[in-house]
Amino acid sequence: MSKSTRLIDIWMYINRKSAFTAQELADEFGVSVRTIQRYLNELSSMGVPLYTEQGRYGGYRMLNNRALPPIVFTEEEAISIFFAHQALHRYESLPFVAEAKSVSEKLYQQLSQEAKKKVDQLRLHLAFWSPTRTISSSSLVPLLEASMNRSIVAMKYESKDALKEKRVTPIGVYAQNGFWYCPAYDHDKRKILLYRVDRAHSAVVLGRDDEPRINLAAWLKQEYEEQKNHARVELCIQLDREGVRQCKGHFHLSSALVVDEKGEGTVRMHINREYLLDYASLFYTWGEHVRVVAPQDIQDMLLERAEKQLITYRAMYQHHGEH
Repeated sequence: MSKSTRLIDIWMYINRKSAFTAQELADEFGVSVRTIQRYLNELSSMGVPLYTEQGRYGGYRMLNNRALPPIVFTEEEAISIFFAHQALHRYESLPFVAEAKSVSEKLYQQLSQEAKKKVDQLRLHLAFWSPTRTISSSSLVPLLEASMNRSIVAMKYESKDALKEKRVTPIGVYAQNGFWYCPAYDHDKRKILLYRVDRAHSAVVLGRDDEPRINLAAWLKQEYEEQKNHARVELCIQLDREGVRQCKGHFHLSSALVVDEKGEGTVRMHINREYLLDYASLFYTWGEHVRVVAPQDIQDMLLERAEKQLITYRAMYQHHGEH
């Protein structure tokens, strides 16, 4: 067995242990204690976080921030991981910004020159498109950690008319169309509500929630089924080619999108009435690329927004004209 292979084997072994002795490793790998100590010194010089404990019952301990042993990827696998990270670049906030950047840099540097040229070419011809969002989500990490720890948090949330105090238990976070969302159990309203993470100005842990809560994966599946089977309003929209492109980036709408030979599309599906305002807000950003055929409620919401904006700009023009 080569020395490099033996080092990796030892690294993988101690990575699974919280504490160990040189004699334990010597017995495991059938070498002398002196040889094991030499291997451990080499691993330490490579950056493996080892801590030596002195005394009669001393030995070695892996620090909490353990590094993973080397993992062998094919160049195709490395390139796929590299570009998976690129898909996150349009988000202003990430729960692991430095780590994602570090992984991308390490993968790129380890590629052969030929593979680097391939990556550089792919950068010019491959993109994971989503709207670029410059809104910071400072509560992203606290809400994610609270969902994993099943914590109740006091959240200052920017609603439509005011900054309100919410007492919630987050169940997870997910990204869609450049925004982060957090479904959370609202302890005052006693149900799960969906929050935009960038509108959460703070999230302070109050304590542990001992009640059983649904997890994010199950909630997303449940939401999808409710949208599909228990909705009360029919939605029908017509899209031009740009509208089709926008629609493909939306999880629920894209599942019902039908595209014709001209590249234009139609969506017919059922949605819950409580989401009408959300869809109206979305369609307003698509502008002339979407035409809402039904329901009338969304048409009215879009018309009201357009009229308010028209009044605002008319007032601006009149003000400039007077001066």
